[in-house]
Amino acid sequence: MTENNFWRERISRHDFIIDGALTHPFESIHLGSGELGASVNIYPHEIKIVLGKADVWDARLEAYPETDILPHDELINMMAEKDRDLKAGWNFDPKDNEHDFYNGRLGGLFRRPPNPKRAGCIRLYHPGLSNTKVTTRVRLSDGTLETKFIFTKGILTVNAFAERGFNRFWINAHAKGQIPWFALVLEKEPDDSDNTLPLPVIQRETEYLTTISQTIPGGFDIDEFTWHLAARFPQSGAGVDAAYVEHHYAWRVRQYCSLADGASASFCVAAATDRDGFDLSQMPALSDSVLFESTEETPSVFLCKEETPSVFLCKEETLSSRKRALLLASPKSSFEKIYASHQKAWGEFWDASNIALDDAELESVWYRNHFGYGCALRPGMTTLGSGGNVVVQDVIPWHGTCHLNHNFQKWYCTALATNHAEWIDIYAAFVNRTMPVFEKHARLIFGLDGVYVDLAYFPIMSHKHFDTSNFMGRALALTGWLGQPLWNHYEYTRDLDWLRENGYCFLKQAAVFYYNYMEKYGSESGEIYPSIRLEEPDGFMRGFVGNRNVITDLCMFKKAFDRALSAAEALGTDEEWQKKWREARKKVPPIEHGVDENGEGWVALDKHHPLKEPAVRADTARHSRWGGGGWIVFPGEYIDGDGGDTLTSAMRLMIEQTDLQNPFTSSVTEKNMYPGVPIIHPISSVVPSIRLCVEKHFEPIRKILLEHRLTYGQFSSYRLSAGEMPPEVLGNSGYLWYDWRSVENKYIGVMAVTEMLLQSQGGVIRLFPFWLSDKDASFNNFRAAGGFAVSASKRGKIIEAEILSLCGETARVKCLSGNFYVSCGGKKITAALENGTAVFKTVANKTYSCVINL
Repeated sequence: MTENNFWRERISRHDFIIDGALTHPFESIHLGSGELGASVNIYPHEIKIVLGKADVWDARLEAYPETDILPHDELINMMAEKDRDLKAGWNFDPKDNEHDFYNGRLGGLFRRPPNPKRAGCIRLYHPGLSNTKVTTRVRLSDGTLETKFIFTKGILTVNAFAERGFNRFWINAHAKGQIPWFALVLEKEPDDSDNTLPLPVIQRETEYLTTISQTIPGGFDIDEFTWHLAARFPQSGAGVDAAYVEHHYAWRVRQYCSLADGASASFCVAAATDRDGFDLSQMPALSDSVLFESTEETPSVFLCKEETPSVFLCKEETLSSRKRALLLASPKSSFEKIYASHQKAWGEFWDASNIALDDAELESVWYRNHFGYGCALRPGMTTLGSGGNVVVQDVIPWHGTCHLNHNFQKWYCTALATNHAEWIDIYAAFVNRTMPVFEKHARLIFGLDGVYVDLAYFPIMSHKHFDTSNFMGRALALTGWLGQPLWNHYEYTRDLDWLRENGYCFLKQAAVFYYNYMEKYGSESGEIYPSIRLEEPDGFMRGFVGNRNVITDLCMFKKAFDRALSAAEALGTDEEWQKKWREARKKVPPIEHGVDENGEGWVALDKHHPLKEPAVRADTARHSRWGGGGWIVFPGEYIDGDGGDTLTSAMRLMIEQTDLQNPFTSSVTEKNMYPGVPIIHPISSVVPSIRLCVEKHFEPIRKILLEHRLTYGQFSSYRLSAGEMPPEVLGNSGYLWYDWRSVENKYIGVMAVTEMLLQSQGGVIRLFPFWLSDKDASFNNFRAAGGFAVSASKRGKIIEAEILSLCGETARVKCLSGNFYVSCGGKKITAALENGTAVFKTVANKTYSCVINL
């Protein structure tokens, strides 16, 4: 398995290499340090870097839940009185006199939509022409963009990166031979979507140090909010001729520079916001900063003890966000020292987990998409919305919400398997911060205790002014689904303290709500209703046909009770609730399923689904966006996928007969049921196919992953080869540039390839469960449920693995051949073979070497 240690050599094969210009925001290169993100475009005469920061939001929302929410009891009465169907607002007949009422009460419309904002823009431009040759390489190993402008007598090399772990962006320009002048620019244009916002403000600190700030007024229980960009421009000396920094328009500062042969100049831009608080993760950077003189306005900013430079004595109120930005932009260390630290931090990221595959293309998908995660997530940051930390305009589709289905969880579903459990802290912080809203939703909508999760929330929001979707959000499954990563953290780490402090509160309250819901609304026959499948357009049907025993609800009610019970047992708490949950769990109906006379498997999307005509029953189940497509395998995790039970068998038959390249096209309706939905949508059966071991889908999955790449290898939610690029992207029409789509589904490449190499659902370690027999592969430091860290290699018919037991639990390794050997410290360990699974006891912090002969 030694080849895994050479990721530094392998990873350079997958760098993004751009020969020429890259001008469209949809195709831009994405860099980031976590909270700070950058969208980079290249022109023959310029590099343009649009900065985003996860907490730079206009978070005001004019919403009044007490009057906007349609209570559940009123919905039930309305359906009985009207005896009609209620569909989404955009499906209503405009001639309907009650259209406005239903649209307003059921559509969840925003009156003043929040949006993430551009934090600002960095530009480097020169007098190059359209034929100036430019080449760019983005090194995945250290998150650095290197652009070369090739002139007649020299080369200008620009290295740019978002410093890992800190909210600052660096540009270093180097001259080889004779190059022309270039200009460095920092700007924040006026808001392009709301002309009522105050203009940016420029303040000079020193001759070469300045800030640009912008303030968003308060309102609707959101405080006034200001963010600052501090720029430290180069100074003259050592072959650098740097002009005076000038104001250029009200929102722009600019400096002209020229470099002698062999000279370099560095430019630093730091970001700080009122919402940062006193971010301890930034303190190491501050320790290396220039100390400003104390003034009456900012007395004694902080004292850094020389003997312990990471220890600070500081009063938070004396360190304004502007001053913090200035400090971050003014390090005393050389650029070379800071860059070396940045490279080391990226090295630690890749050391956490890495792969080596015979299949170079799939290897590139994993590394490139995982690189996107590294640019977007870091501990302590503000939760990401659907636009991530990359924002090229001041308004984006869906307002950048956290859609609490896959659109939110996609940021975190790869965290545990790839050994980044710390990312779940970001998720847990959002969940716990939003608990008061979840509790209020449960009371206002249902009159129940516990928590209820609606469809969409915002990373920064008021506990008084929040929106609700009375139609699309009224999916009971969302509440249980939101708890899944919290429980998975414990499953993979066995960290009881974390579970107690970060996960159990929500897990308990979700189960409390489900118990109360079944008590209040459950019928004598055990039906769970009324509800809709997640974002399904059918809405509420007459007599609630299609709204009873919805498959997603049956899955998540059961899972929520299971998680709460297991968590309470592990923590030794809530015995009375444990009894209630056990009884309630018994009442959750099973998911009906079967195989028709044509050999097509089907699962019941709702109580009435089995009554449909056989052809329709099988077809609609297979092509349902949320109810079918393998949702109960992943992400629902209702079944493991490799079992022999009848439900798994029916699901496997469904997936085997699904065209993965067009999963939403129904043979019954002969049309695409969800136009505009990318094929790589998470419910497109990719991961379910892998878990169900549908071997004939290996090549289609590989093709899907490779088709979702732009010209130079960046990820795209749309397949260019299939002509799927929406006209809004091609036409550059306003905010619909869909820049958010280029960060939206990076997870699928990481998730799919990781699951091909290692799975551990149900507590069973599966090594290379979906990898071709004639291809070699290896991985390093993946995590498995039960508290294990696994490294393994497959060479021909031999699998070798090293399993580090972090908690001393019993290990279960799937081994259908029965040819299994395990040792620890050179001594053979006895393993029992149970139904194709090798079982052996472990001791915490011991490593077990396993060999499987296929």
